[in-house]
Amino acid sequence: MDFVFPPFCSLCRKALNDGERIVCEACWSRVEVISGLRCPRCGAPSSNLEDGCPNCSDKVFQFSGACVLAPFDEGTQALIHLLKYREKASVGARFGRMLAGALREDPRMSDVDL
Repeated sequence: MDFVFPPFCSLCRKALNDGERIVCEACWSRVEVISGLRCPRCGAPSSNLEDGCPNCSDKVFQFSGACVLAPFDEGTQALIHLLKYREKASVGARFGRMLAGALREDPRMSDVDL
């Protein structure tokens, strides 16, 4: 089937290599996973939280905390749209593995067992 209809990346339209599905590794590598210090309340990256988070200190949330995987930029938005509007489940599975890695590093999750 690939000979007649070669698979292309849904984002950059380049030919997919063996083992790649829906989105090529080059496009996935553009997702900048947030690492380092994050606000425990909104999940935004921060270099200094001693004076409060500049993103959320003046906001009221209906939840106690969040974990953000990556900035909501054009590439991340395009991947989310593939999942939401084109039902590309493999994109959701990959995001899930990436988010699991981020949650493993979150100190708030150290005592969670499931």
